[in-house]
Amino acid sequence: MLVCIKKMCDDEIMKKNNNLYQYFVGGMIILIGAGFLLQSLDLVDFEQVVDSYWPLAIIAIGALSLSSNPRRWPWPVFIMIAGITLLLRSLDIVQFDIWNMLWPIILIGLGVTFIFNRTNEHHESAHATLHEAAMFTGINKTLGTRDFKGGDVNAIFGGVEINLADASIKKNATIDIFAMFGGVEITVPPDWEIDSQVLAIFGGVELPRSTPKNPKKTLHLRGTCLFGGIEIKR
Repeated sequence: MLVCIKKMCDDEIMKKNNNLYQYFVGGMIILIGAGFLLQSLDLVDFEQVVDSYWPLAIIAIGALSLSSNPRRWPWPVFIMIAGITLLLRSLDIVQFDIWNMLWPIILIGLGVTFIFNRTNEHHESAHATLHEAAMFTGINKTLGTRDFKGGDVNAIFGGVEINLADASIKKNATIDIFAMFGGVEITVPPDWEIDSQVLAIFGGVELPRSTPKNPKKTLHLRGTCLFGGIEIKR
């Protein structure tokens, strides 16, 4: 009974994510079309509107990413803050140069990444959980645990390769993924079923074409793929 309820909830989340994506893309197309129509009628200077309010698209992407997976809130919130700051600068409400602030933030993120992650290195682990973050770097990791419980993967302007071919799960495991201008590649055993509820915004999620005949183990994927790519292979 509980399994059925959980599956129904997961299906509802997946449907919600798909609807959010469709509404976002469809709404953007309608707004752009309406803007050019009003400009052709000399009612609105649409190019000036775009020039002033284009950061609203960044804010909307951050909000969409946050709503799809609230547990992975830090990067979506960062995107929204960046969009709000750019909007204030575009409207001349604030006068500082946002681009001069961006590079120090990137450098801080790079420093944190180098401290807490081994870069460009193949690393084997028997840990039951996965916690990897790559920013402007690459991570290659293999897990051979017999009781994989899931974890989280973040790739921002970087790449993460995870090999779970020799790993096993008792029944279900969940990986939260956030890929922004980066890529995540995960290799799984042939008897795992893949349940993807990743929200892709100007990005792609590629799943294995073959499916197990009698799957007893399921890997659930959650998160957001923004201008990036996620590939799951057997």
